[in-house]
Amino acid sequence: MLVFYVLFLLLFAFSLFFKKSKVVGIVAIFILAFFSAFRGVKVGSDTINYYNNNFDKDLFIQKAASNSYEYCFLAVSETIKNMGWNPRLCLYFLTILTFVFLYKASSRFYKSDRTYLVMSIFVFYCLANYSMSLNIARQIAASCILLYAYTFIERKKIWPFLITVLFASSIHISSILFIFIYPVCLLKYERIISYKFILVVSIFFLFFMSLMCKDYFFNMFFSDNELFSVYERYVDQTEKFDFSISGLILLIIELSIKLFVLFELFNRGHITLSKLLLISIIVEIVFSMFYGNVARIRHGITIVEVPCLATYFSYTNKDTTRNIAVFILFSIVFGYDMLSGLSRGAYEIIPYYLDF
Repeated sequence: MLVFYVLFLLLFAFSLFFKKSKVVGIVAIFILAFFSAFRGVKVGSDTINYYNNNFDKDLFIQKAASNSYEYCFLAVSETIKNMGWNPRLCLYFLTILTFVFLYKASSRFYKSDRTYLVMSIFVFYCLANYSMSLNIARQIAASCILLYAYTFIERKKIWPFLITVLFASSIHISSILFIFIYPVCLLKYERIISYKFILVVSIFFLFFMSLMCKDYFFNMFFSDNELFSVYERYVDQTEKFDFSISGLILLIIELSIKLFVLFELFNRGHITLSKLLLISIIVEIVFSMFYGNVARIRHGITIVEVPCLATYFSYTNKDTTRNIAVFILFSIVFGYDMLSGLSRGAYEIIPYYLDF
């Protein structure tokens, strides 16, 4: 656990004192990439599968690699295996994809020439995307590619968007589901966001309903369904626990922070970002009714929370004091949630160790 506490404190310090530094942002990326690429093969339950090329046993659509649609990932993996290269190259490949596209997206979402890169890395870490990338590496890599695809929405460039989504799908097939984000973001529902009270009440109603229906939906769809039995086997046991009052309060605070940032982005004219954040919040709540791999599908859109939150936290105008206060609250709440989850065994990456 020590390495994750140190990384949290280091990235927090970077965000407070060097949030406009491109160099520090790149250094932060290299630090995270190092601990990702050189993690031990038992850090994360999926890591050993990538290392041994056993990933093709239970894919999203089919079980045989010969029928897989994840052409890019399979081509790279088969090349590594057939050439007799170090199988760790597969981990290097996924790590490079994750951080290259996270960097590229961070430089395209903002108009201030990468001044939010450091903050983006810290938010990425606190939202547990980094922790998950040490286990479900393909899905997080594909999510970062999707994040880059979303930068084409505001520019109304549909073909680059489609091509990038297809590339993400060639890494993890679930990415194809998010091709609908482009037309949804083009819909004009700014007035819905402006009705803050109604929207907040609706979101929280959906939130509480999702908590009440979680086990019901899982049992209804998966308990007797042979087609999806693979998902039931992959349910992380840390996901199956009853929320305490303190845990529920934590979730409410997290949701409140996201809604607050949503309205702030909308008021400041970040219409596309506010739409993406609203979609992310709704999708996250709906998919949280499920467990395991089904629930993890949401990462293809919740990744947009990285640029959305980083944009707000990086403002340096007359509202700086309020921004810093929300940032500190975010760091405490989300940092605690992420680190406490790891201590309970989430993502199965503890104990962590390096392996060269």
